[in-house]
Amino acid sequence: AIQAQSDLGDKFSVTAQLMAKGNEDFNSKFAWAFLSYQASEHVRINAGRIRVPFYKYSDFLDVGYAYDWARTPRSVYDVPFDTMDGASALISNSFGDWQSSVQLNFGAFNGSVNVEGIKSPSKMQNIMGGSWKLSNDWFSTRVAYFKADVSIQSDALDPLLGALNQYGFASVAKEIDFDEDSGSFVGVGFGIDKNDWIVNSEWTRVEIDHSFMAQRDSWFFSVGHR
Repeated sequence: AIQAQSDLGDKFSVTAQLMAKGNEDFNSKFAWAFLSYQASEHVRINAGRIRVPFYKYSDFLDVGYAYDWARTPRSVYDVPFDTMDGASALISNSFGDWQSSVQLNFGAFNGSVNVEGIKSPSKMQNIMGGSWKLSNDWFSTRVAYFKADVSIQSDALDPLLGALNQYGFASVAKEIDFDEDSGSFVGVGFGIDKNDWIVNSEWTRVEIDHSFMAQRDSWFFSVGHR
């Protein structure tokens, strides 16, 4: 990958990140491409292709040395998309020894996601939500919430949906497909980095109404000694 940033003057800047992955035959694509406006000392507005801050390490998912494991815990870090086209507002402030960072997002995703191991065209419309991180010199805590309208054209489900519609169970098919169904994501986490000890934990809940996908709760707890 290569990332570049340019100051355009008048509080504007542009950032672009071009990435190619081996498991995608090294086909390069823009992972990030957005325009920024520094509205004030504490507020920055981004517009374009941006990372969705689902997790603590969302901004560093593809930078392995930025976290303490060989890879992020797959039990939690498994939302099948991590970028969106839209806008975000980042609001940073400090209160005594504490630093606060709030990010608000709105946009959409149009691409492919894995369903039962099969790449399937998908649309996530009206993505809305944000995250809030509060930290001091050794402790941090974080919450995130997002919702979206989820549509997925899945080859893995097509035979089942076709059979249900053919034999008069159209209402059942409607209940398990992904057609502008309301989806939500909730995440809570905390971290401790004090002297030689490192503690990290995150819990997430992913749910898509009126689909075959059940509510899924995931979590990890990690302790390390440096």
